[in-house]
Amino acid sequence: MTEVKNPIAVTATVVIRVLLDEFSRLRTANLRELRKMHLGAEHLALPGLHPTLGTVTLAQLLATWVAHDFSHLTQISRTLGRQYRQAVGPWHQFMRILYTED
Repeated sequence: MTEVKNPIAVTATVVIRVLLDEFSRLRTANLRELRKMHLGAEHLALPGLHPTLGTVTLAQLLATWVAHDFSHLTQISRTLGRQYRQAVGPWHQFMRILYTED
């Protein structure tokens, strides 16, 4: 007997995979370009002028990229976690990620 799958769930799974693949591809490409620059400590300390924040260093900018990626990873984990709201049964009360909105 062939199991009938929920087309919405299948579509969502495919979309999530595509988005995760794209996130990974872009991050890999960006890191490759960054490595090509052969940045040292002296480069990371260089100041730049941000139109709103004023003087910032390259190290601060790169740390911001990392934190920004963490934000996306948090969004991804929340999105993936929501599909388990019903499946975890009574443990849902201990799983805040299942109910946290972005």
